[in-house]
Amino acid sequence: MMTEFRDLLDRSVLIYLDDILVYSRTLDEHIIHLRVVLNHLRIAKYKANLDKCEFTKQELEYLGHFVTPKGIRPLADKIQAIVDWPEPRCTTDVRSFMGLAGYYQRFVESYSKVVVPLSGLQSPKTDGQTERAHQTAQMMLRTLIRPDPKDWVDWLPDIEFAYNTSVHPAICVTPFELHHGGEKARIFADLLLPQAANIDAPCSPASVRKYRDLLIKARTNMQKAQIHMQQQANRRRLPCPFREGDLVWVLSEEFALEQDVSRKLLPKWFGPWEVTSAVGDDPAGPCFVINIPPHLTVHRVFHASKLAIYTPSSDDEFPGRRSQDPPSMDGHQEVDRVITHRKYGNKPRQYKVTFKQCAPDDTRVDLQYKFANLCSPYLRRL
Repeated sequence: MMTEFRDLLDRSVLIYLDDILVYSRTLDEHIIHLRVVLNHLRIAKYKANLDKCEFTKQELEYLGHFVTPKGIRPLADKIQAIVDWPEPRCTTDVRSFMGLAGYYQRFVESYSKVVVPLSGLQSPKTDGQTERAHQTAQMMLRTLIRPDPKDWVDWLPDIEFAYNTSVHPAICVTPFELHHGGEKARIFADLLLPQAANIDAPCSPASVRKYRDLLIKARTNMQKAQIHMQQQANRRRLPCPFREGDLVWVLSEEFALEQDVSRKLLPKWFGPWEVTSAVGDDPAGPCFVINIPPHLTVHRVFHASKLAIYTPSSDDEFPGRRSQDPPSMDGHQEVDRVITHRKYGNKPRQYKVTFKQCAPDDTRVDLQYKFANLCSPYLRRL
């Protein structure tokens, strides 16, 4: 069934197993599409059960959904399982419910805001610093413990002491010094030697001033560390070259192909097409809206990694070269207009047409069902 209607799929026909749905914008256009579908059924020698057929309906039930001119909504009995879902008791129950309800997110306005309380229950809340501290402690423990350890808990105080008395590369001071506002913690050698008494009380002006200076120093060092990490991350990165109005190529992997077509035989890039606008707060991307032809059923927003700059070649270098055909995803190019027609005996009527994005003298003879939406205006002009 899919093979016989592959030239009409997602353009005017939807097929699920043996159910065929024909959709159109107007009644006249719907009659043309319906005749094309019935002709395909006759050629393929399929028979439709008239008792199960419905024609020219503006509202109908299809695959558990109610289709109307205003939109699509699920049937009430299909969402009864969500309404009767028991109260979750653990994280697994919450994930199961979110997985079931996620299918209907397209029918719920501001779905992401509604499920914020449940989304936070699927994973533990972390600040990002605790995991880093655990990772550091684990790395230091590996240097002290042996295979099959049983006393690794006894080593934790030594690991904590070593971490708190070592200079952190981001703040350039020890965590002990930053936390307590004093000098470094005494190492083992300091315990054997007499130390001068610290006359600065914890709340004295000198102690407060010293602690304030440590905070300023730590903030300055953290900003320097962030700038250094940013420079290292952007060392091999280039600014986005795409701007509004540029012509770009789009990676062919982003398009759905018809059946029995190998990607090895297709070009790597399709296009070129114009960049309409950038998506996001950053004017340089990284996602862009591409003005692709209407007959290609694909989302118009592409990431910058899926695009390539188009560099036009001079026409003077290859004056006799034929213009490049527009990209074909369903076996046919986009027809621009019908020039004339011809008919031989009982054979189907053939039309001479031109294609968009091609030279005006680049014409071709084709059958009517491939561009039924343009044949009606042409026949009315005769």
